[in-house]
Amino acid sequence: MRSLRNILLLSLLVSACMTSCVSMVNNTFESSRTLGKGRMDVTADFGRTISHVDGGKLQNMGLRVGYGLKPKTDLRLRYELLNLNRDIANPWGHFVEASAKLGLIQEIAVIPFASFYLSPNRMFRDSNLGVSTNAYLSTGTSILFSTRISTYLEPAVNLKLGAYFPVNNPYFEPAYPLAAVDVSLGISPRPDVWSVRPGVGLYFNEFNLFSRFLCFTAGVGVNYYFEPKKLFKGNC
Repeated sequence: MRSLRNILLLSLLVSACMTSCVSMVNNTFESSRTLGKGRMDVTADFGRTISHVDGGKLQNMGLRVGYGLKPKTDLRLRYELLNLNRDIANPWGHFVEASAKLGLIQEIAVIPFASFYLSPNRMFRDSNLGVSTNAYLSTGTSILFSTRISTYLEPAVNLKLGAYFPVNNPYFEPAYPLAAVDVSLGISPRPDVWSVRPGVGLYFNEFNLFSRFLCFTAGVGVNYYFEPKKLFKGNC
């Protein structure tokens, strides 16, 4: 049965890489396992995005902190600093996301999320309407699947579906759909303590029927798991 799961996961990894349809902020860099009540994790990540539309490049680095509220429920907060890498006076953007991780079974987790993007420049543009915005909200759900295939390796596949809403768009527009898929590989002899997880992904959103955005991403995350009571016990 385990061999069948491993074959299925590897098939999903290959399929995701071939169908490639994630801004780096949509990559998860994690397994489907929840933390357990009272445990915490800190994930640092760095990535790079290349736009399929205009060749634009974006770099990001960020931090996510999670807390195990219940045995199968984690609460998380994430911040990413974005370098828009454009010829503009202020190239920096910001991304904040709040999410909950709900463990269904050991190999599958559901992650509802809400996030906010902000840029000092109007980088999010609808070319057909001729309007642009420098901020938007997004919400949706991710489905995360992972399993250990050896002592040191744990691949994961994450599918993210949702919608985003321009905040200061002068026109009343409906929510725009977004879809993302990313694959990552956790590498560690002690995955309950730490792991290094490189990953790649693809991101797709649709401004309208005639304007679509597709980009490819690659990056790496470093996960550290701990129990606050044990970590600070010696200092109390």
